[in-house]
Amino acid sequence: MPSRGNERVLVVEDNERIRDVSCTILADLGYRIEAVDSADEALARIASGSRFELVFSDVVMPGLIPDSR
Repeated sequence: MPSRGNERVLVVEDNERIRDVSCTILADLGYRIEAVDSADEALARIASGSRFELVFSDVVMPGLIPDSR
């Protein structure tokens, strides 16, 4: 049996289906999950003092990179 986690993970994903699957898999592996759907919400959670051992994030989030045009 593979080892199981118990760390607190912040999942940041704007696609609901991908976020749900990611959370389900991580929770099944024993991790404690908190999920948000935007980078702004993730930064607000961290700024509020919430502590996470890992941030599991989408690579490209809307609004993170300014329009370069």
